[in-house]
Amino acid sequence: MQRNERRKLTKRICAAFLSFVMVLTLIPASTLSVLAATPEHENAITISVVDEDDKALSDATVRFYVDADANLKQSTETTDAYGTVVVMTADEFEQSKADNLRISATISKDGYATDQTTIENMSLTSGTQDLHVQLRSTQIKDVKVTATTENYTGKDFDAATISGVREADVVSYKLNDNDWTDVMPKISEVGSYSLTVKIEREGFEDYTETVQPKIEKGNIELNVTPLDRAYTGSADDALEITSGLESGDIVSYVMNGNETPSVPQITEAGEYEVTVKVKRNDNYNEFSKTYTAKITQISIDGLSATLNCWTYDGKSHPVVKEVKGTKSGDIVKYKLDEGEWDTSVPEVTNAGEYSVKIQVSRNKNYTDTEVIDLNPAKVVVKQAEQEIEFNRYSSDSVSDVVKGEFPDTGKTYDFSAKDVKAVAGGSFTYSIENTAENEGVATIDATTGMLTAYMPGEVTVVATLSSNDKNFVETSKRITLTITQEAEYEGQFVKFADKTVNYTLGENAGTVSKQEAVYTGTKRHPRISYTIDNENIGVQCSSSGKITIKDYRKIGDELIKNNGVVKIKVTATMKQAGWFSKDDKTSYEITIRFAQTPDDPYVITGTMGKNNWYTSAISDSTYEITDDLGKGFGSNVTFSDEGTGERYVYLKSATGAITNRILLDGVKIDTVKPDSNKIKIEYSESVLSKIFWFYDGPVTINFTAYDVTSGVDSFDWTYRRSTDASTSNLESDNGTVSATQDSEDTTKYTASITLPKSEAEQLRGYISVNATDNAGLTSEDKTDDGRVIVVDTISPTRSVAYELEEAGGTSQTVDNKHYFSNNVKFTFDITEANFYEDDVIVKVSKNNGEAKPVSVKWNDTDNQDEHEATCILSGDGDYIVTMEYEDRSGHKMENYQSEVVTIDTTAPVINFEYSNGNKTSADKDNKQMATISITEHNFRASDIEVATVAKNIKGDTVAAKDIQEILRNAEWSQHGDVYTTTLSSEFVDAIYEMTLNYKDLALNPAKEVKTGEFIVDHTAPAADSMQVTYSTPLTERIISAITFGYYNPSVEVTFTAKDVTSGVDYFMWSYLKEDGASDSNVASYPDAKLVAAQDANDKSKFTASVTLPKTTVEQLRGSIAFTATDKYSNVSNKLTDEGHVIVVDTIAPTMTAEYTEAARTVGNHMYYNRDMTATFTVTEANFYSEDVHVEVSKDGGDFSEVSPIWKDNSTDVHVGTYTIKAPSDHSGDADYVFRVRYTDRSNNEMSTYTSDIITIDTIKPVINVTYSNQNVKNNINDSEGHARKYFDSTQTATVTITEHNFEASEVDFTIGAKDAAGNALNANELNTKSSWSTSGDKHTITITYPGDANYTFDVAYTDLATNAADNYAEDYFTVDKTAPTNLNVSYSNSILDTVLQAITFGFYNAKMTVTINATDNISGVHDFKYSYSLASGVSSVNAELINQAIEEAGITYTAGRTKATTRFEIPKAALGNSNQFNGNVSFTATDRSGNESSKFNDTKRLVVDNISPTATVEYNSPVQTVGGIAYYDGTVNATVTINEANFYAEDVQVSVTKDGAAYSVTPSWSNNSTDVHVGTFALSDDGDYFVNINYADKSSNKMATYTSEQIRKLLHLLSLLMEKKPTERHIRMK
Repeated sequence: MQRNERRKLTKRICAAFLSFVMVLTLIPASTLSVLAATPEHENAITISVVDEDDKALSDATVRFYVDADANLKQSTETTDAYGTVVVMTADEFEQSKADNLRISATISKDGYATDQTTIENMSLTSGTQDLHVQLRSTQIKDVKVTATTENYTGKDFDAATISGVREADVVSYKLNDNDWTDVMPKISEVGSYSLTVKIEREGFEDYTETVQPKIEKGNIELNVTPLDRAYTGSADDALEITSGLESGDIVSYVMNGNETPSVPQITEAGEYEVTVKVKRNDNYNEFSKTYTAKITQISIDGLSATLNCWTYDGKSHPVVKEVKGTKSGDIVKYKLDEGEWDTSVPEVTNAGEYSVKIQVSRNKNYTDTEVIDLNPAKVVVKQAEQEIEFNRYSSDSVSDVVKGEFPDTGKTYDFSAKDVKAVAGGSFTYSIENTAENEGVATIDATTGMLTAYMPGEVTVVATLSSNDKNFVETSKRITLTITQEAEYEGQFVKFADKTVNYTLGENAGTVSKQEAVYTGTKRHPRISYTIDNENIGVQCSSSGKITIKDYRKIGDELIKNNGVVKIKVTATMKQAGWFSKDDKTSYEITIRFAQTPDDPYVITGTMGKNNWYTSAISDSTYEITDDLGKGFGSNVTFSDEGTGERYVYLKSATGAITNRILLDGVKIDTVKPDSNKIKIEYSESVLSKIFWFYDGPVTINFTAYDVTSGVDSFDWTYRRSTDASTSNLESDNGTVSATQDSEDTTKYTASITLPKSEAEQLRGYISVNATDNAGLTSEDKTDDGRVIVVDTISPTRSVAYELEEAGGTSQTVDNKHYFSNNVKFTFDITEANFYEDDVIVKVSKNNGEAKPVSVKWNDTDNQDEHEATCILSGDGDYIVTMEYEDRSGHKMENYQSEVVTIDTTAPVINFEYSNGNKTSADKDNKQMATISITEHNFRASDIEVATVAKNIKGDTVAAKDIQEILRNAEWSQHGDVYTTTLSSEFVDAIYEMTLNYKDLALNPAKEVKTGEFIVDHTAPAADSMQVTYSTPLTERIISAITFGYYNPSVEVTFTAKDVTSGVDYFMWSYLKEDGASDSNVASYPDAKLVAAQDANDKSKFTASVTLPKTTVEQLRGSIAFTATDKYSNVSNKLTDEGHVIVVDTIAPTMTAEYTEAARTVGNHMYYNRDMTATFTVTEANFYSEDVHVEVSKDGGDFSEVSPIWKDNSTDVHVGTYTIKAPSDHSGDADYVFRVRYTDRSNNEMSTYTSDIITIDTIKPVINVTYSNQNVKNNINDSEGHARKYFDSTQTATVTITEHNFEASEVDFTIGAKDAAGNALNANELNTKSSWSTSGDKHTITITYPGDANYTFDVAYTDLATNAADNYAEDYFTVDKTAPTNLNVSYSNSILDTVLQAITFGFYNAKMTVTINATDNISGVHDFKYSYSLASGVSSVNAELINQAIEEAGITYTAGRTKATTRFEIPKAALGNSNQFNGNVSFTATDRSGNESSKFNDTKRLVVDNISPTATVEYNSPVQTVGGIAYYDGTVNATVTINEANFYAEDVQVSVTKDGAAYSVTPSWSNNSTDVHVGTFALSDDGDYFVNINYADKSSNKMATYTSEQIRKLLHLLSLLMEKKPTERHIRMK
């Protein structure tokens, strides 16, 4: 009852809502808003009219009247531009003084619905208000009709497209003068059409629009591939039409002015323009497109050359040995470096690298081909080697062993060398090549080759012999010196400081020893390795000799095994390797012990549980502690091995020292309570187990727990009722039960209980339990709240109902099946105290398929233990619903199964297809079959409704069969929900239109299907209606009963036939040449298709015409035959018009012209330097040579006729030749043009032929070059042997060429630009060229060379007639405006290089060599000027040399000649006492173009000094001298005088001993002159002195050593007395 009340309330709400919607629909088409006055009429009452877009409507008619109790005002007005009319002014409103002023109005406008109700008896409350009225338009504005414009394809097109049409609109179409139809007309033939579209819409005026669709002529689409290949020598078609041609197409090709029906062929290299022309029927535009075919030149294949290479021998050799791959007639040219091309093989003598280019020329089908395959790539003439030998050594390596220590002064070796052949005038320098590790091993005298070694190692000595001849290479010879060192006794070079080391385990963070062996040898630092005698006891040795504890556990075990003592031997070995030829080693011993164990090593603290079990960790308060040396130490130890076993600990002191292990006795430990996760609660078998366990009687519960140490003592258990259980169930219970140890698993303990205690009790609850071990530790509670015990004895009951889910659908029962038109709602009710919706199984099977469970949502009702759910069936199908339920105590509900419920919400779909597709035409294989299919699950054929109309092409009715009855009784095939049948023989020939309707069992109607017109036609056009007619001929003759018609240029042929049903679609016609006619006539035209056109009056009559011949180049003489095919491909018998012959002659004569091959062709201009012959080939069936007029014009003069010599090649081909001579006196030189005119005797005129310009030129060009800059700085042969002029400013060349047929772009300038090294520069960027100027036959250009470069200039020119100018001799010149750069200086090895007072000095004690360098990248360095100048204030023993020049002969250059180097000595003469040197070097460099660099002033100070210092020493007078001892009673003052030109006081070593011990003195120095220097010091303390003075100046010139006699300074008497007084010492003892 409650459910029905809820449904009634829902229906009332829906009814109220629908009423509201209906009210909304009653709102009028125009709407009203009352607004403030408009801006245009601020002081008035107005009515404003707008359209649906709120745009103002002008010219709307407003009829209104205003009244109160009596009529006040009425008027008819027209709205203004703002859509407004004024009703009354504000003043009029005020003057009316009416309390109840009202207005009514009618608003109308063409194209809009008239409004009479919007303003009706409305109150006016203000004199400034606007009444806003919106009118609804009655015109259809949202429709757009777009006419179709397409190119002809033979397919049907919709005549137009329409947008904006609404579903309820009624649309009609009229094409041209045809009847109105509701189907969009189709158009396919070329032409313009008129289409009228009418749209009817409720509430709107009819919309009518006429547009002009059109089908334009189609474009012929061809895919054409022009020939594009390299030259092969074979003839090929110039192009290929790969696709796009159709049967009947007429194709011709035009190349070189000749039009032919076949594809032209080409052979020679070049580009050929070919025009393709195609004519199709009248529905297509003629196709004409020009393509370019190409045959490209190819390079000459298989060319290679073998070049010569040799070592300089003073003789000239050819650079090319052989060229392979050439043929007879080939021209081979050679080019050496930047030289000229020549047919002679070049030869060279001097050493160097030469580039050779080889070029082979063949005929015009080949490019001039450079020979790339050169073996080798360049010609190399190697410099000859010089021969060097070392004076003392013959092998490439020398070895030496130094035993013990190296001498302090090093060990010397002589590596001087000799020039064996002395061919290049060179000199020796010596140097050392060292690796980084051998730096400092030795030094060598660069001049003498004397080497001094200071340590073991390996050095390579290089003796370099320079060359003053470019054909000989600077040569070096190397010899390697290897010096090794070996100890004379073990331990000589490596030692340990301590031989024994003691170590307590753990100290120094595990570092046992860091002692490293000390190497005591030379500067070399050899690799020392370390080892220990036992590496498997936990001790490790690093590569540096550091000994550390690696594994405390292992060393601890080793100590325990060896009673607390372990000994290790450490050995350091300097291995025999590198620069040491014998091992050296030493060793020491380490002793490792435990620390002393303390008296009270530990204190046990912790919590005592039951039965004397500890339940916490043991800790030590004095030491750090561990039970395993491998784990580390902490403040306490927690033992993992709980129980009563033996336990050991180690202790560690604050210093890190570790004791031996200590035993802990009598300790039992259990710190772990029983694990609640391992407690199990198990139950006796239940009726059902799903979260809740259901039982019919008591349940036995078993408890299991585990404890690995002290064991389980007891279990405490608790039972609690579930919160959702009935109160009739037991609420709670608890107890304790003793544990029993398992006999097999001693860690396992069990106990059991039985619930409920009373049989009357029912349970619905869960159990929890914990376990307590013998140490008193209790586990966490184990609660089995995921398992509920349930006792239940009542079976569930049910009820089921179903209905439509929503009102408004339909249902019916047919043959025990229930049909519904929409979703079906099932309602299920179940009564059950212990209800679980998961146990209810609701299944639905669909369409006899498998019954599948469905998920439903259950809700509790207001009734006790009642539960309700609903299930919605949605989607079309046949359904059966079942429900099963068994509660969890095993009680079953009565099963439910519904009858078949069918839901069918899908409307049927009718589909009609006619086998011809477009319904108006079909091919011959088409069966003309209609296929009707209905898509419907619940199908019944008797419900089909069909209305049929049948007519012929004229519109006459045709008697047809009853199609509806045929379909209702037809055999239908079924595929799923689709039922299909076909109609074919049931149709008679006619034009059909059918309407089909259908409703399914659920009364869902299908959308009505109108087939539109379709045609059934099995009959060919009538043979008696077929005829062929011709256009009027020029002449007509009857010969032997056959009519001949003569035409020029064409004849129009017309075909006629009739078809009463589908109409004639097209005609197929053909042409066949008359027997015995000329072969110049077309032999035949194959069957060609013509589209038929319908007669405007007789709809069954069709015609088509064709104009022949197909192309103007063709001639005809023959007969016509044709067939007619209707639109359903029914073909008539062929009709041949045997009594009529057509003759067409339209071919004009054609001609081609050929000329002997020109020396050159430029554009339309042909150039010859010899006789020229023209050949004219005329193609004409009716030829007479006297009708051909050949004319020649010379140098633009009038044409005069000439007489070629003619001959006939065939009936249609005729050849004439004519020659223009080129005599040696040049009288034939001129420009010629041919003209040819010809009309045959059929008045077919050949196109007049005019040739390109033909030029005869036999005179070669003349070249002249002059230069403006004549200021030559040097004229010297360059490195390539060319006489070259050198300039220091811009050069300008003027080039003049005298030639009549001149082309400036073809003047071949060869301008080379190189730097001094021969590297190519960008010549184009280094010069500029003016434009050419012309005066008569003289042509001039200037070339300016502003850029620095070594230039090579050449020019060549060949005129347009290929007359070549005489060879021009190359010019060689250099423009260099830049002085040499990168000046630097270096010096031979000094005795000492040092920095004194911020100045770098180099000290020498013999003549030294200065090497100066400069770079010039263009002309190269020509000379150096150098000076060595004395520094200010130096000694007069020094001498200088100023502005000395060194020319090119004394300069050496790098291979690229960019860098110049020379050397000079200081002093230049032999070194003597008067030409020592102390100063600096400076120099400049000048290049070949005379550019001099800035002076290079080197800041390094050079001192050349071979004079040893001398010294005198003086003392103040002694008291006396006795026995060689000088006695002083006071201070001894010493004066040292040293004579030295390059003096530095810090180099003087004054050493004094007093009483046999060193005594420090610091002399004070002063300079008496540049060469004389005085030092003083004093001896003031008493004692016996000796003075020793040594001095070597910075050039290593040593002074003779000075040693004094003994000097004694006596003690004073007071000192003697103090020395004898005893010393008193007091020691206080505490």
